[in-house]
Amino acid sequence: MVYYVRHTHSHGGHDDHDEDEELVCSSGNDYNGEMLGARISSIFVILAASAIGCYFPLIAKRYKFLKIPDWFFFVTRFIGSGVIIGTGFVHLLVESRHALTNPCLGEFSEYAWTEAIALMGIFVMFLIHIFGRKKLENIYGHSSISMEQSSTESNEKGEEHIVQNVEEESKTDYLRIMNVSLLELGIVLHSIFVGLTLAVTGSEFKTLYIAIVFHQFLEGVGLGSRFAMYRWPPKKTYLPWVLSLVFTLSTPISTSIGLGLRNTYPPGSRTALYITGVFDAFCAGIMIYSSLVDLISHDFFYSDEFDYKNKFKKVLFGYGLLAIGVLITAYIGKYA
Repeated sequence: MVYYVRHTHSHGGHDDHDEDEELVCSSGNDYNGEMLGARISSIFVILAASAIGCYFPLIAKRYKFLKIPDWFFFVTRFIGSGVIIGTGFVHLLVESRHALTNPCLGEFSEYAWTEAIALMGIFVMFLIHIFGRKKLENIYGHSSISMEQSSTESNEKGEEHIVQNVEEESKTDYLRIMNVSLLELGIVLHSIFVGLTLAVTGSEFKTLYIAIVFHQFLEGVGLGSRFAMYRWPPKKTYLPWVLSLVFTLSTPISTSIGLGLRNTYPPGSRTALYITGVFDAFCAGIMIYSSLVDLISHDFFYSDEFDYKNKFKKVLFGYGLLAIGVLITAYIGKYA
């Protein structure tokens, strides 16, 4: 897609062929008026794919009578992690660079804004992580003091150790919930622009339609499997269902808006290029940080998921699933 047009200005008389070319951002889109029925159907197909991907792990984990084996959650979780990190690198960074290096943006397009903004996203995530950790330490720090005083009076060191372990697990759970919620924020913001783009795409609509359906399903599986495995606080058990609903609705709603504006929405305008490029780059930073630090690193190095000494094959199997998720996303990235 070429989102700029060339304006040529001539100087001098008939024998003067000096021309200045000015690149102007496009004010239209590629919508060709074809396949309106298929475009409308994409709203419901993407809604179904997103819902199945995100809700099935939650339902399978909650309702034991379905008898979904544990290996299913293992496989979907690690493939999903691969899909998420692949989306950050292959989809978001590429789309952002395509927007922010558009020649019609002038000198702005000459700087590596995509990488810089993604780095900002990473540092913002890191800062949120730091303050989140500080807040939890303050909360559980007071609890630890009272607990130590109580244990001194009762001289029950065994109970003290148990309480400390419970508190540490609670802190970890809250941090992971906070991180996965921020991860969803990045995914949802990206999904909004995906829906808008799909609605006004021209001859590439069929290919993009299929690619986005698979992409949304796999992202849903990645999020849903994470939601299913976390221990949610007793008063927050509704949150994974709400977060799944937000993800499920984001792309269909934005596609509906795009269809409503299909004759007027200009994805190649200067404003649209700035907004899409900046948000995609920032969301890429969120997804890269979250997937590397909160998902992959935690699963492989800081959880009890793997036994490196006695069951190293399981570690390699998890790594292989992660790679499969990345490869799938990379392949889809060729078309979406």
